[in-house]
Amino acid sequence: MAKEEAKVVDASEVKTAGEVTETAPEYKIERKKVLLGDDKEDILNIEARSDVKEMDKEAILAELKELEAIATQQTSQLAETEYPITIENDGYLKELLKFVEKDLPWQHRNAALLVSLYSELKNAKKEGIDTDGKIWILGKDIAHLYNSLAQRAGTGFFEARTHVRLVTIIGETVSESMKMVADDNQILRDIHTRLTELDARNQELDIEASGVKVEDVEKTKEAAKKIDEAEAKAGEILKEAKDVKKD
Repeated sequence: MAKEEAKVVDASEVKTAGEVTETAPEYKIERKKVLLGDDKEDILNIEARSDVKEMDKEAILAELKELEAIATQQTSQLAETEYPITIENDGYLKELLKFVEKDLPWQHRNAALLVSLYSELKNAKKEGIDTDGKIWILGKDIAHLYNSLAQRAGTGFFEARTHVRLVTIIGETVSESMKMVADDNQILRDIHTRLTELDARNQELDIEASGVKVEDVEKTKEAAKKIDEAEAKAGEILKEAKDVKKD
């Protein structure tokens, strides 16, 4: 199955769910077999953006609004983006399902991820392997499968042989899909880095507008930090003194 090309997101054209049409698929919150990683530079165009230190208040607020809109759109779309796992036949898919159903270890903190992964694979089995020999599952489930395979442990020859067989069957394709997930999520990391820089500069401008020097604020913060450290150290000394007295 040929993968769709992701369209460049223009934050000025943000639409609500009710305004979405077939001519604007990038805003539809539905499952899509699409890779976004190759388009992140086109969406953000980081190199063409102004130096944060040279931006005024109006420009900063405008870009904050723009990037927050893009982040919201991309987070929604990535949450519903499916990635491929190459499976040669139904027998291998059944073997993968059996591993998740019977052998995949879990803890309280990741039990929901196992349930989600199993549900995805059951749906993939129901839909069948596509004409390119692939099944498609969500990015978060790809990540959990990848981590589970990498961290799997067992005992004895037979368990080791089963694991090696499974990794031989799907290990490479899961690794490739995990790289796609990481690449596609890079746009969110880039956005949050830029937002942090803009927010810091916005605070600096607020401080400057109040008539207080930024340098003075930094000195105050540093002094407060040293006071906190001194108080913490004093608390440790008092605790040690009490312990000694008890002895």
